[in-house]
Amino acid sequence: MAVQHLPTGQRIRVHTPRRYTVCTFDSADDDSLICTQHRIIIFVPVNSSQVFRRSEVQSVKLSRQGASTLAGTAIGLGAGVGIGAAIDATAKDQAEEGHIMTVVLGLLGALLGEGIGNHTDFLAGPVMYQAP
Repeated sequence: MAVQHLPTGQRIRVHTPRRYTVCTFDSADDDSLICTQHRIIIFVPVNSSQVFRRSEVQSVKLSRQGASTLAGTAIGLGAGVGIGAAIDATAKDQAEEGHIMTVVLGLLGALLGEGIGNHTDFLAGPVMYQAP
């Protein structure tokens, strides 16, 4: 298993039939994978050790949660600004109303995209292990 050769502390994304988990690699052998999941619950950091049996692991990918968060933010910002600009273009008095919808929807889109990118880690890869 290529996962055994990962450096300790590498962020990985583990996919099982029940869930996806982003965690920090601790160790692996022929039968199991151990990693530490870092979460924040109501502003309190919580670390928990996760043990996965090889039989339940469907895939292991390198995590790119930071890049996914930035890409999600950029995509959401672009979509929000585009929609806001289209709405602002229909305003009767452009000088008085300004571009308020462009700004508001841009910020809302960026926040939404950031959350989606962080949660889904859609840029994760390459695949380090794939179950047969």
